Amino acid sequence: MTFTYTYRSSDGQRHTAEIEAESRDAAFARVRHELGVKPIKVMAAGDFTAETQRRRGHKAVHYFLLIASIALIGSVVWFVSGRLAATSTPADGYRQETREAFLKLVERAGALEDRCLAELKLLKLDRLHDYAWIAQEKDISQLYHEFEKAQSIIDYTKQQAKELFKDLYRQFPSTSANERADAQKRYGKLMEALDAEEERQQAAHLALMLLDDHRAVWRTERGRIVFSDPKVEEDFRFYTMPTDGSAARWKRDFGQKGDTTP
Repeated sequence: MTFTYTYRSSDGQRHTAEIEAESRDAAFARVRHELGVKPIKVMAAGDFTAETQRRRGHKAVHYFLLIASIALIGSVVWFVSGRLAATSTPADGYRQETREAFLKLVERAGALEDRCLAELKLLKLDRLHDYAWIAQEKDISQLYHEFEKAQSIIDYTKQQAKELFKDLYRQFPSTSANERADAQKRYGKLMEALDAEEERQQAAHLALMLLDDHRAVWRTERGRIVFSDPKVEEDFRFYTMPTDGSAARWKRDFGQKGDTTP
């Protein structure tokens, strides 16, 4: 079978190439041991292998059941809130005809974000900060695989958010200007939160790659990292510094390892 693998060269550039192997694990081993390359990801060419389709099928069933549960719970909540609203005059500037639809949209947006964060917490990234283990373990591909899963979760949530908000002009006509404007703002906040989470995952990924690619210049003492190369230490502190999504995006796009700018 033909597999496509992605890796970074010593100058930090991303590259993609193909290799023949009997399985994904065999392909990963060939790339690591025969070619001397540490791949970021390895997948079947075209990404249409039976294993990939099986995982996608399981994910589709999982997400369908999850969305169905959210819809069922949401229906009960919105039915009750709608009955209460019918007995009073809205004081928030929303029209009675579209207020319930707006509240439903906001609730579903919150459920999407909560689900995304919950699934990210289930990923097996508990050894990300176990530096002694990282120092001893030469093959940390399992952590790289978890970062791939994180990206898939975030991408799926963004796709669902776009589907949820794509018909705002149909749901809220010009006479429901407040609902339309506030719905657009809610979409912006949701996507900003997802972008921030994506950038945090990317920053953690880069920090791990930095340690993996510079094993000779650091060690652990009592669970803490001690660097012998100040430049690598500086880069590591940079990637692991708490930050918001916009700053993390700059780190991902411009703070590549190997940068020699003073």
